[in-house]
Amino acid sequence: EEGINLDMDDEGKIIGLEIIGATEKYNLKDIFNISTENLILEEPIKS
Repeated sequence: EEGINLDMDDEGKIIGLEIIGATEKYNLKDIFNISTENLILEEPIKS
């Protein structure tokens, strides 16, 4: 999705998540409460 960067390890597991412009889209106190438990991800694009 535009504005989101994922860092993945060699096994394809997510090790980092960056939301570009997060403080412009979300209230700062809400950023620390974003749940990824039910986050549905598509297969990563191989470069």
